[in-house]
Amino acid sequence: RAQNEVRRAFPVKRRRMAETAILPKPTDGERTVAGAIHIGSIFSPILLPAIAFVVTRKRGGFVAAHARQSLVEALVLKSLLFFAFLCSATYTTIRLWNYYQNDWQGFEWSEFLVRFLVGWIVLFFLEMVNVVVSIRQAVRAFAGKWPRRETRLHQEHSE
Repeated sequence: RAQNEVRRAFPVKRRRMAETAILPKPTDGERTVAGAIHIGSIFSPILLPAIAFVVTRKRGGFVAAHARQSLVEALVLKSLLFFAFLCSATYTTIRLWNYYQNDWQGFEWSEFLVRFLVGWIVLFFLEMVNVVVSIRQAVRAFAGKWPRRETRLHQEHSE
């Protein structure tokens, strides 16, 4: 009875261990290249994973899976950054248009400087998220762990 309660409390851990046992074990070279893709994505978040994915996608396997994962993560973070920029630019444009229509009455630079500072803080935060996620995924790649998406897909196809 106690063992069943533990299994119900931690079903995810047990399932992940079973899924990783099914996938082929990557070679040392594959692990190194996959980890290098994640580290390189810190400096070139879209271009490097895209090139690596195009080169390795036909062979499939460990490196292509990690290149795809790195590319998707970069695209998601860059989409968030673009969304933040779009919101900020829209709000700033509307505020400037209102000031223009009212002959710049009540206009203060401090309002726009604060918004500029907040924009840089958001940019810094998203880039730090990119660095942390890339390093975390590089450690997983160097350890020979497949991306979670690949383990789920492989599990679905093998059943």
